[in-house]
Amino acid sequence: MTASGSRARSALCALVACALLSASGAAFADDAQIEQGQKIFKDQGCPQCHGFGGKGDGYLLGMLKEPVKMHDWTDPALNQSWTDQYLLDITKKGGEAIGKNKVMLKYGNKMSDEQIRLVIVFLRSVAAKPTP
Repeated sequence: MTASGSRARSALCALVACALLSASGAAFADDAQIEQGQKIFKDQGCPQCHGFGGKGDGYLLGMLKEPVKMHDWTDPALNQSWTDQYLLDITKKGGEAIGKNKVMLKYGNKMSDEQIRLVIVFLRSVAAKPTP
């Protein structure tokens, strides 16, 4: 193999590795990203419905006119059942826009995509770690 072929192969491997890392970015989140996401989550009022720990036990739920079943994000299987894109879409567009409950408001006019991604990093972090 020539030197240029070896460099091209190395570059391709690096690109594939970067793509894999970015596709599962929440799995490689650092504490600073989690803290930023948690702050945004809190500042946007998300705990009012979703609860501070993501258990779906927010204090506003009992005051809503229609019953809403909130999900427990601390459940690892449930937490991983949603793609980051799904979570971005429902947060940005609201539940009704994607065929879900209208109680989930849209935040695309209040938060940037990057802020929403940081909230997703926080949400991924609340899933209980499976016990070996």
